[in-house]
Amino acid sequence: MFHYRDSAKFQNLFDFLGELLGLSIPLVVKDVLLSSSEIIVKVSNEYDAKQKFISGINEIQKTLTIKRKQ
Repeated sequence: MFHYRDSAKFQNLFDFLGELLGLSIPLVVKDVLLSSSEIIVKVSNEYDAKQKFISGINEIQKTLTIKRKQ
């Protein structure tokens, strides 16, 4: 589990992404949970967690690109 530094929260970012994607918060993309206070990736090691996180972010980017073209 990753907690943002100094207990930072990114409510506006995730609310904005949720609205663009038509999803509710927390966002769950490819087994990655993204919320205003934490990121959760359920895997056994840090390398796999980073790979799943990157994959999830790439999926969000692809979806936003598709929605923008519509």
